[in-house]
Order: sequence, then structure tokens, then C-alpha cells
Amino acid sequence: SGQGFKRLNALVTSGRQLLSRQCSVIGGIVDPATDVFQLSFEQLGIFQDQVSNPSPPLPAPEAFGDPLPVLGVRSFERVSATMAETTAVDPFENASIQSAYEELIQQLPSTPDLRSFVSANQVGVAKLGIEYCDALIGDSTPASQTLRDAFFPNAAGFGWDLAPSTAFADPVAVDLVTDPLIDRIIGAGLRGDVLGAPARDQVESVLDQLIVDLSGNCGDVDEPACDGDYTRAIVKGLCTSVLASGAVHLH
Repeated sequence: SGQGFKRLNALVTSGRQLLSRQCSVIGGIVDPATDVFQLSFEQLGIFQDQVSNPSPPLPAPEAFGDPLPVLGVRSFERVSATMAETTAVDPFENASIQSAYEELIQQLPSTPDLRSFVSANQVGVAKLGIEYCDALIGDSTPASQTLRDAFFPNAAGFGWDLAPSTAFADPVAVDLVTDPLIDRIIGAGLRGDVLGAPARDQVESVLDQLIVDLSGNCGDVDEPACDGDYTRAIVKGLCTSVLASGAVHLH
């Protein structure tokens, strides 16, 4: 401690010669028999011992951190904008969507970094998707069916007001509902720019099974009425499963 350094240019002519009054206190072991430090001289009398600088150590491999993911996730405002674009539902004209968006804004993804995506983000995306699909499918009143008729142009003959067992009995009728969802929201087979985008038959298989599962709940204590309202609820469930899926909000 208290090191003092000074450049010296002196000729040593005696056995004991003061070179400088600057000093240093060397801490550590105080036993003079073992407390040793070393002085190196490039020239001492007639002896020369050029001190070579040690070779610098090889640099350690540079750490760049974890590799960045190839895929990203849409941030909260883009999630809503994508849902609005694919369903043609204007969120600014729908109070329920506006309210849900303001409520869920802190729960939706805030950054496109896929590594920051957590389960709470997925729940928020699903809740927002429910609001968009509810506005898209509507109810039994003709005024609420304008968007539905435009989105499902060939489903005029679908049994929207029939019980699920009747509405989904014909596979052709099922396709009238599932095909527009796949084509207009996911675009399966057309999203080659997204790694791992689902194939069309994979999506169809999942939606068909979802219809079976949801139809099986009809008549339970929680869902006693097997009517058109329940059929429309199933279609809203199909819509939400597609609209809130990774195939939509991953890019």
C-alpha cells in the first residue's frame, strides 16, 4: 500500500547505495524469512538480463449471448390490428372490443422478442380474440349478421339457428364454416415465409375435433340448451382458436 514509483537513472558503485527515498509498504506475511519480493534488473554491473515481457494470453471466445430467435411475436397494438384486418371488424366501432383492449393492453405482448412471450400474453391474446369473434359471428338478430354474412359468403344455408347435432351433421356444411376461417385468418399453405406454419389438413383436423368436443358439452349443467345459440357459440370458439393462434400472431 502507499506505493511510490520514480524513474531512476543512476550508476550503483557501492554495495549499499540509496537509490530513492520513496518507499512502499508491502503487506502480507511479516516473517522476514518467508516474506520475499523480487527486483528485476535489465543490467546489473557487467551482467545483462533483458527482461522479456510475457506473451499475452489468448483472448477468450467472445460471448454474443443466446442466438436471436428467427420468429417474432406481434406487439399488443399489432395483435389487435391483425385481428381487425383478418375479421373485417372495426374495433373503433365496437365498444366491447375497445373496452377489452384497454383492459388487456398490459397483458398483451409488449415487444416482438419471442423470448419475452409468456402464458399471460397468450391468455390476453385469446381474450381479445373472443371479443373480435363475438362481434364477427353476432347473434340471432339480422342486424348483427352483416359481418358474418360477408365473412362466410357461402354459409347462408348453414344451420346457424339449429342445434349443433343438426348444424354440424354434414361435413360439407362444416366446411362452409371452417374453410373461411382457415383461408382468411390463417391462410394455411400461403404463409411460406413463416417457419413451421401449419398445413391446411392439420388445421382442419384440429377444428373438426374441436367441434366434436364442444358439441359433446351440449346438454350439460353449464350448457343446458342445445339450440342455435350454442351452435353460434361453437363457431365463435372455432374462430377464437384460429384468430388467437400462433399462426396469426407469430411472424
